[in-house]
Parts: sequence; structure tokens; C-alpha cells
Amino acid sequence: MLNASRITLRKCMLQKGSDAAKIFGLVVQQKVGYATLGEFIQKIRFNYFDNPRHHLDNDKWNKFFCVEGNMSSGKSKFAKELAEKLPVKLFPQATTNYDLIRLSRTYPDEKVEWNLNPKSVMQKSRILSEDKLWTDPTDWVHTFRYQQQLTCCRFHQYRDAMINILEKGEGVVMVQHFHSDVVRADAQRKMAWIDKKYWDYYDLFHYHADENMLPPQVILYLDVPAERCYENIQAGDNEAEKNIPLDYLKHVERIYKTKFLPKCRDKGVNVITLDWSNGGDIEDVVEQLDDMPSLLAPDHWWDGSNNYYRQLLNLLYNDAERSRRLGMYCPFEETWQPLWMLDAHSMEENLAPGTYHRGFNSKLGDKWVFLKS
Repeated sequence: MLNASRITLRKCMLQKGSDAAKIFGLVVQQKVGYATLGEFIQKIRFNYFDNPRHHLDNDKWNKFFCVEGNMSSGKSKFAKELAEKLPVKLFPQATTNYDLIRLSRTYPDEKVEWNLNPKSVMQKSRILSEDKLWTDPTDWVHTFRYQQQLTCCRFHQYRDAMINILEKGEGVVMVQHFHSDVVRADAQRKMAWIDKKYWDYYDLFHYHADENMLPPQVILYLDVPAERCYENIQAGDNEAEKNIPLDYLKHVERIYKTKFLPKCRDKGVNVITLDWSNGGDIEDVVEQLDDMPSLLAPDHWWDGSNNYYRQLLNLLYNDAERSRRLGMYCPFEETWQPLWMLDAHSMEENLAPGTYHRGFNSKLGDKWVFLKS
């Protein structure tokens, strides 16, 4: 059953020329600056020509593909080969540090590398480890914080991918997307790694962040039995993942097939299930997709007016709106950051490498700075 926010979105998309910003009651801001001449020309076509969504209608492969499946089902390899074959832009599986990595667009590389350094205040304050998640999943505070941070990062990645396809006219292949995070969180609840009070909060948090976002156009689900995934994990090199019980993988498989994928079909997503128990040839998959008259489901949601897509892009670029979506109050004090950590972050902003150009940071010992400006 469609939730209220999706119904509002659907009505907005069916109103040709409607102003999405006014309907959602949001403040939007225009992106300034263009990396290339091609991006500038594309923006002009998108804003001022009668048919700015030509790249959505005329190119069959210019779609939002999401590769889903259980752990060790071959998602990353499949997505990489598909992205090279079509070709489309690859968005690999997001980590809990995706929000820091994406800052490389606006910050020097030195600062991004420092924020990813385990010795930085940023990493010390997060204290998130995938190895700990699998070796001690019953530590519900860490499991809670890890899953919430991962959801936030996939939220950013999903919006970045939507910008890529709407503005640049370039198709996207993503490994596990924002909407499917509920599958793993629900499986953790069934394993009693998190309790009901966390699940209730997480469900509301995910719903609040999900509002106003379009679903992917195509989901490619790699159907691999949980037993085979368990064997692949045991044969792998990741010692921490070998602690994952088979029951968890069975929960993930069952939730995908009985809840998540049927719900995606109801939302107008073209869900394609591929038997990937023994792997497969990407050429055969592309041929199968090519034989389909359309990759869009009959009742898809990517049929908005030109004005709607312009407003949606402004919404996706709005950092204040992103923060508002993820700024929902958390009632669990055990997961809060101490206030002194905020002061430590502010101090590190001025002292961390990359805050200033090389030779201009007097606090790190640079001399004659006033003569260099």
C-alpha cells in the first residue's frame, strides 16, 4: 500500500507544469558553477528548451539500474561488468564513509584523506567497524549506529545518482540502494541483534528520509540461495564475515522475496530476477534486456513534467534539505555524541591538513603567510 508521501509525489508528477517546490513546501537553491562546457550546455538545454528530458525518453539504456541480492551473491562484479558493457556510470556499494569521500568535490584531497584516517577526530567519534558488526552483532548500540550511518551514506549516494541521470543524461548502475537498507535492518531485528524500539525508530527514520525520492527504474535481483551465499562467505578471505550465521542470510533472502521485491513492483519498478546460483554471462543479460521492448514498468513513476524534474534537481542539490531529512531526533542517549566532540571537530577543521593550501597555515608553522596572500 502506498504511503502518504508517495501519493503526494505521484500527484505532483501527474500535474504537467506543476511546481514541486510549492507542493512540498521546501526552499530550493540553484547549483552554481559547471565543471565542463558539456555540463553547461546540458544545463542550458535542461532549463530553457521545450523538451529538456530528451535523454530520459530517447535512450533505452539511460536508466537507473540497481543490483540487489544477498551477501556474496556477486553483486559488485555483476554491476561493474554491466556498467562497462552498456556503458553507464557505476556507483559501487556505499560504505559508512561515503559522506566523507564525496567531499572531495569541494575540499582538497589532503583534507578528505585526513578525515578517513583512523587517527582523525572524525573517525574516532564514529567508532564504526564492519568487522565488529559481524564478530559482535549483539552489541546493539554499535549495530544501531552502524546501520543508521550506512543508511545516511546510501541516502547521499542515491541522491547523487539521481542528479547524474537527471542532469547529465547518463545512466546509472548502483550496488544496493537506499531503499533496500530496510531488508538488512529487518533481518537484524529477526536475529534479535536489535530490539523493537530501535526498529520502530529506524522505520520512521527511513520513511522520513525516503520522502520525495523516486524509486529506481530497474532492479536486477541476483537470486542465489542462502546456503550457496554462506558457502561463498566461508570460502572467502574475510575472517569477520565468516561469523555470519546462515539464519541471517535466510532472513535476508526471505525478506527480499516476500516483502521488498513485491513492494517495489507495486511502486512501478521493473524487477528482473536472475538465477545467479552458478554465476552467469553478462552478455546474456544484456541480450535479455535488449529483447525487452521497454525497460520501464507499465506504471512507472518517471513520467513527470519538465518543470517537475527541474524542481526535483534543485531539491536534490539542496544540502539544507538533505540535512533536514537526516536530522530526525534520536531518543537513544547511548548513541549520542558528547558535546566536547563537537568542539574537537571544530578545532580539527583549523588544524587538519588540507584546510589551507600548502604553505598558508600559520598554525602548523608556515612562515611569512601575510606576504603570500
